[in-house]
Amino acid sequence: MASVYCSAKCSKKVYKQKMLRLKNEVELKVLADKIPQNNAFISVAEAGVLFGILKRTLYRLVYKGKIQSVNLGIRLVRIDRSAMGEMLPLPAAGLRVKTHRRKNFTALKKKTAIPLAK
Repeated sequence: MASVYCSAKCSKKVYKQKMLRLKNEVELKVLADKIPQNNAFISVAEAGVLFGILKRTLYRLVYKGKIQSVNLGIRLVRIDRSAMGEMLPLPAAGLRVKTHRRKNFTALKKKTAIPLAK
């Protein structure tokens, strides 16, 4: 059986990472569907789920004044949903998916290979 990976151990590791990523994407989709669409202001956590941005990054943008927000009290920062939508379009299905390109090690040519000893 031919595989892209060097061993069964590497293949299992990548498989576990893939399953964990898919599980996280499903959980984010469920959370994104629970957020009401009619609210003009959303919490930082809700904005992070909708736009695929870390909460820390959103707080930093609010602090710098790049995102319009309202502070309702301690730890009650609300972000203007329309301003966020103009600044960052929603990712497809509300999720940001990272894709990685695999390196093709079998495509090395003989003249690009460096001899170990002469």
